[in-house]
Amino acid sequence: MVKDEQGLVTLLTKADGNIRDLYVYESKIGLLSRVATSQLGAELLLQAGLINRLSELSILDLRPDVDAILMRNEADLVYGVLTLYQGVLFPVLRLVQSILSTLGSANRSAADQTIRFLAAHDDVFSQILRGSTARSSLNKSLLQELALVTAIVSRACSLDIRADMADPAGFELANLLSRIQKQMLSLLGQFQLCDSLISEIEMSGASETEKTEGDSVLLTILKIISNLTNYARSVVSTGGNSSKFCKLVVAPSMMEATEQVTGNISSKTASLGLFVLSIQNVAKHLSKAQAGLNELKDKEKNLASFSTSELVHIASINPVEKLPGLVLRKLAGAKISTSITEKQLEVQLSAEAVEALGFLMWRHLEHYLLYSSTASAATPDTPYQATLRRLNESKDKGLEYGYSSPRSKFPSFDLEKLKSDVRITLNDTFFEKLGDIVDLVETRTSTGTSSAGFLQAIIRRTKRLAQLYT
Repeated sequence: MVKDEQGLVTLLTKADGNIRDLYVYESKIGLLSRVATSQLGAELLLQAGLINRLSELSILDLRPDVDAILMRNEADLVYGVLTLYQGVLFPVLRLVQSILSTLGSANRSAADQTIRFLAAHDDVFSQILRGSTARSSLNKSLLQELALVTAIVSRACSLDIRADMADPAGFELANLLSRIQKQMLSLLGQFQLCDSLISEIEMSGASETEKTEGDSVLLTILKIISNLTNYARSVVSTGGNSSKFCKLVVAPSMMEATEQVTGNISSKTASLGLFVLSIQNVAKHLSKAQAGLNELKDKEKNLASFSTSELVHIASINPVEKLPGLVLRKLAGAKISTSITEKQLEVQLSAEAVEALGFLMWRHLEHYLLYSSTASAATPDTPYQATLRRLNESKDKGLEYGYSSPRSKFPSFDLEKLKSDVRITLNDTFFEKLGDIVDLVETRTSTGTSSAGFLQAIIRRTKRLAQLYT
């Protein structure tokens, strides 16, 4: 790989580059990726210092100026230097993702080396994680790039490195992780599955014209959202199993939900309202996706009853072409089967995102209303709240915890504002809509992080908080 790098640099920077260097590089990375699919192979690659060597590849820092390319001609994204660069970057990202997937996020060595890999190419990955160009253009290659990077971040960057803070290098990594966290939450604000985003996808025609190769734009965006929610869930979970002592990633406010704020939130701190708004949008899309899946399955069952014109429309072929009925039926069946597979993945990703967002919403709301320093200092509003506080204090007496979030302290005015907004936002209609998709979510999630009844319990606890503590 080191020997091939100069040829790849020449290919990206000079007109006389040889495309053969890229093919050889891809074959080598492909071999390593196959090795990384086994537990032993991934461990051997890690021990051999593969990720550390990837950190030294200077060619990964030669990412073209995407904004300038878009201003000049969007076709250059498909046929120009960015495609060549992504031909180098994508195999590396998939290789790292394969190692992390095989070894699991609990493997500290793999996560630590991956974080240092991200730090070594900080300028490139920071630019990708801004996401503004991918969001504004909805360009498929840029969205795929963002999906791959967020997938790696979601698996590796929830690592708790507080024990390394005494080391200057550990301090720099802590700053890097802090910035990545802000960028990931900013991306969740940018990629809201609201009506405007769906309309943009449909108007651009990207959801239809680009389905021929790889995932559709909508499915890629769902993968990004899934990566973002899984990342936030992992970060919060590393703080502990209790809402009292946990990591908090958003502020005690319902700003996004009450004001319907969308877009880039990097200029301001993300709040609890971001999770509430996200779960509303994703739950709405999940219901539509399931309805679409049911419709496709009905079509597949009744394929024999469709007329020739309907089969031509389903198969998306030119009506001028005169094909035998049997061929048309086979083409239409293959098209429906492909659409069903994609729609099933769409439903699954949406369901997993709803589950993660439900957990995040409940964990933060419970902490802010019950366990935050501000809530503890406030006088209980009802005898029930006073009794529950005494029970919690006696339960936690004598226990030692190692983490307390700095977000736990905030002005009492913000607590009262939060309670007021919760009463408005988390109303009966909100919980009824979530209740409608509980069975769907719990049959579709395959994260291995939950069991039957998990989302139902989350909704029940959140509803109790909204009703009894506001």
